[in-house]
Amino acid sequence: MRRTTLALLAAASLALAGCSSSGHDGKPTPTVTVTKTPPLSAAEQSKACVDAWADAIDKGASADDAPAACKGMPDDAQLDAYMKGLSERNRRAQASFQACTNDPSCTEAP
Repeated sequence: MRRTTLALLAAASLALAGCSSSGHDGKPTPTVTVTKTPPLSAAEQSKACVDAWADAIDKGASADDAPAACKGMPDDAQLDAYMKGLSERNRRAQASFQACTNDPSCTEAP
């Protein structure tokens, strides 16, 4: 009997404390809705992985350092993305070098 009374008293106290208006200025608080980011399509994930590889290779990453954008992809798709990333990194480097050779103010090749 005593436990039941204490439990009811505690529940009532917590309910009243939750409904109290102390510290509340009467303005409604905004509701925050969290939604999951929709998954990328296979083509979008592949493109993101290729770009991530190009950036990682440019920074000196090895083939064993798969970027986070490539996680969850099959091994053969990751290998294809790595090779395309290597090609993209080379294309970017060539474009940067060409831009420097065309610019008389460029004194040091990138």
